[in-house]
Amino acid sequence: MFGVTDAFAACRPVGPIDRIEINRQALASLQIWGVDRQLVFDTLKVISTFETEGCWGGASGDFDDQIVSAGALQWNFGKGSLQRALQNYRTRMGDQFDGAIAQLMRTTNSVVFSKDCLEYARREACRRRIYGSARGQDLPAVYKEEFDNLFNSDDMIQIQMDGFVGLVQGVRDDIKRLFADRPVTVRRLAWAVDSKVQMENPFPDNALIARVREKWEKVVENEGEAGQKRRLLALVDWYQGLARSVDQDGVRNDVEYNAKTWKDIVEKGVDAETAELLNFTYVVSRTLSGKNGLYQADAFQRRAKVALGKGSVHGHR
Repeated sequence: MFGVTDAFAACRPVGPIDRIEINRQALASLQIWGVDRQLVFDTLKVISTFETEGCWGGASGDFDDQIVSAGALQWNFGKGSLQRALQNYRTRMGDQFDGAIAQLMRTTNSVVFSKDCLEYARREACRRRIYGSARGQDLPAVYKEEFDNLFNSDDMIQIQMDGFVGLVQGVRDDIKRLFADRPVTVRRLAWAVDSKVQMENPFPDNALIARVREKWEKVVENEGEAGQKRRLLALVDWYQGLARSVDQDGVRNDVEYNAKTWKDIVEKGVDAETAELLNFTYVVSRTLSGKNGLYQADAFQRRAKVALGKGSVHGHR
């Protein structure tokens, strides 16, 4: 009745589900610029591998000061996105809410759907109700289990998909500006959406786009395949050196794997799309100013994983 049959699986993999719909008007708008239903699901699956290893649930704790993060895109209390998802769920369920939530979050629903946790201004009170006085903690097991139950349910997956379609629509103009008349691919779309979700200033401006393209075209023309490999390997070297430095967070468990994996891929040769995405990833990551650049290497590895097709982000390979 409530679409909870599959909700209790430890990991419900991200992918097309017959019951999950994309608004017809939204889908028609996306199809105009080459994005269909399958590409939307494929793109979300790529992005979710960074957050939940490709699961619809994947709730996690307060390690990044976001209190609780849940769902394929890790909506969280810290930025207010999880509050909106929970409110949308309660509205969607209407008269069925009490019965559904009693099945999915039998122990924790009175806290999760309290005013403390649904109102952004009271998020610190929500933190105390979940963790007590501790900070930076793993999510208590009962909360993890029941958040996963909720986010694995069909109704919450529909809310996740509605939110993701909105994000896809939100990068339409950015994709047109960045990639001009090039086709919309899973890699380009995943790179753009993940960048916009994670960064305040995610994309190079027009002048920087033109400058990078002009310089890369000269490398292609004058230095050949060997020169292209050398230039791209230099970006991996930059990441590796930065990630090993004392003032970078979020990369300790990733850097050695990424450096080796990416160098092997580049040495074997990459296509033009990959090279461009990697160059754009570099020029944006090197200017990331949040917390005085503390997450520049982390920003690089997220987008480089999309560009190169392999990688480790926060231990997820």
